[in-house]
Amino acid sequence: MEAFPAINCTDNPASTSIAKYRAIYERFKDRAPDFAFGQAASGLLCGVWPNVNVDPMPEIVDGAGAPPIMVVGTTGDPATPYKWSQEMAATLKSGFLLTYVGEGHTAVGGKSECIDDAAIAFLIDGTLPPVGTRCE
Repeated sequence: MEAFPAINCTDNPASTSIAKYRAIYERFKDRAPDFAFGQAASGLLCGVWPNVNVDPMPEIVDGAGAPPIMVVGTTGDPATPYKWSQEMAATLKSGFLLTYVGEGHTAVGGKSECIDDAAIAFLIDGTLPPVGTRCE
């Protein structure tokens, strides 16, 4: 089995309530119709997941007190809209956005030498790219 359910079921409170998942669908259907069903249905597995979540995610995740947090966003990502990357970087107290101007889901790992160099410098040395860095 892949890791995705284990991660999601550990991060999110489990429920067996069909009403809860219908409510999730209703919440997403107008704003993100392509993802609404999957967003609601993905939680169903967690209702029967064998491991108990003893450390649930906090209501607010803003990274307060954390060192810099790099968010890499791709302008043409079909799965994670670039706007979400912008919002995540703005929400995190120490977040900063590194932008890949291109297509595809994920940017680190061979699509752009500029992105890879910035990510490696950040992870190895803690070096931040200039604010507003955009790579192709």
